[in-house]
Amino acid sequence: MNKYPTDIVNDDGWGRIHKGHGLNRKELQRDLEYHAGLQRVGYNLKVEETYLRWIPRIKWCEGLGWPCDNEGEWHSHWEAVRPNPECAFSVVNWSREAS
Repeated sequence: MNKYPTDIVNDDGWGRIHKGHGLNRKELQRDLEYHAGLQRVGYNLKVEETYLRWIPRIKWCEGLGWPCDNEGEWHSHWEAVRPNPECAFSVVNWSREAS
């Protein structure tokens, strides 16, 4: 079982994943600053509320619709799922996009 918050890498790069939605943005920012460093000029805090499940052991990502660099090797992934309270997560990172 995963403990949260924890690290995550997605299309936006390295960030942190927290369990739940509607979380305190200042606390999310403090956690990100502690683990990823202070906010850089031109970057904003990005908080994406999403629904995900953790796949701890997968080998052929392409079968799920997204090939990756680890195709053919045993590794793990997050996958989007239908909205449900058990799978509500907030992904936080520094982004050049508006938050």
